[in-house]
Amino acid sequence: MKKYLLLPTLLSSFAFSVVSIKPVEIKNDASIDFEQGLSFSSKSGNVEKMDFKLATSLKQYGEGYVNTLFFFYDYGESRGQKDTNALLFHLRHIHDLGWKDLNAELFTQVEKDDFRDITSKTLLGSNLRYKIDTEKLDVFVGLGVFYAWLDEVNIKDEYTSINSYVSLNYQFTDSTSLTYKAYYQPRIDDFDDFQLYQKAQLKVNITNRLSLFVNLLHEYDAKPPVGIEKSDFAQTTGLSYKF
Repeated sequence: MKKYLLLPTLLSSFAFSVVSIKPVEIKNDASIDFEQGLSFSSKSGNVEKMDFKLATSLKQYGEGYVNTLFFFYDYGESRGQKDTNALLFHLRHIHDLGWKDLNAELFTQVEKDDFRDITSKTLLGSNLRYKIDTEKLDVFVGLGVFYAWLDEVNIKDEYTSINSYVSLNYQFTDSTSLTYKAYYQPRIDDFDDFQLYQKAQLKVNITNRLSLFVNLLHEYDAKPPVGIEKSDFAQTTGLSYKF
């Protein structure tokens, strides 16, 4: 089998490659999971638009821990002018603390978004994560802190934020699940300055490796750069392939 696969989306002019947002759990055996998506869409005529997206997810499992890597890149043009250029790199280590379902998390993240005036944003933080397990609904809650280095247009800043989140995953059938994640991240020195991130994802397994995703995303920044809207909303549909 080839080491990679290019999968164009099938369902909408707003093509998007996606990977699962279901919380990663420790397996206690050595293995590697790799998930890849790539999409390209274009329009011509009354609307001239080109969009390219790449998403990669890598999970390395060991005894009592798991390391995860997520990479996302988005580039777009409208009438020959660049209107999207964003990337995100996220690395996380999750370790079993040996007490019930309590885990420790260490993470770092680097991102940029030219059209939200984010030249670069780097995070370094840690969390405690606890799982509440029921028959079909898995609930994860996390609480911790991160330190951020922020470089926006004409602004450089460093600050510490609380990192709190909840993740819900409901398994309808063996092939269909719904996941919801919400992050609330207020600055410790100014609780009025916070970010809220919400994502809902419907996953339908077409085969053992190929899955269809429908995503709803909402991002809110209480104090964005001048000229940038506080709230962003996106709806996307796409496919992913798991190796």
